[in-house]
Amino acid sequence: MHGFRSGGGLRVLTLSKGKKEFYGESGILSEALRILNDDVKAGGREYTSVYGNIEDHYMTGAYSSDNDPVDAWVCSGKKFDISFKDGKVEIDMSEKEDIHIPEPVKRRVFDNQETVYWKIPKMKRMFKSYPESWGRVIGCATQTIPSWSGAESIEERIEFPRISVGDTVQEALENAVDIAIKKFEPLWYEIPYEIGKMMEDGEIKMNEIDKLHAS
Repeated sequence: MHGFRSGGGLRVLTLSKGKKEFYGESGILSEALRILNDDVKAGGREYTSVYGNIEDHYMTGAYSSDNDPVDAWVCSGKKFDISFKDGKVEIDMSEKEDIHIPEPVKRRVFDNQETVYWKIPKMKRMFKSYPESWGRVIGCATQTIPSWSGAESIEERIEFPRISVGDTVQEALENAVDIAIKKFEPLWYEIPYEIGKMMEDGEIKMNEIDKLHAS
């Protein structure tokens, strides 16, 4: 089973069972699941026989806001897949996500006014987080070295595993609530200030950083 948000904002669920395809859509994920379940019980139905006849036919999902974290996950444009493995229902919500500054780095920048160089293994760039004054407020600014364009930043997002398991689809969806709102911190390591500065000045090649850390 596959869940996603349509271009118009509807929550859409599709289910493949052998050669049969089943379908459910609505402005709320729980309603889309109910309609999909009804479609399975009926053995599959024509779209036009369902929407506008048995079910309301919404052209957009804008009529309602999300009503739970999983619905919000789909509403934000993210997808999920449901499969059956070893007698369990598994929901895979793994997505590539933007990189966030690790909490220990932020604490050092805010509390100690330090500049911290850090890196995520195998990524092409190093991060530099440092204090920056915005009027009377000290903020944590972060840049990449070398700098990147918007397109490159999308390519270098990290995929975090978000897997929910249950005995039934409903149970797996209930367990997925905590998964949807969980914040992951990337695996990272700090680069000594002197090494980071040399890297920033071009005295050390980027592909040597991970090797230096490993040694």
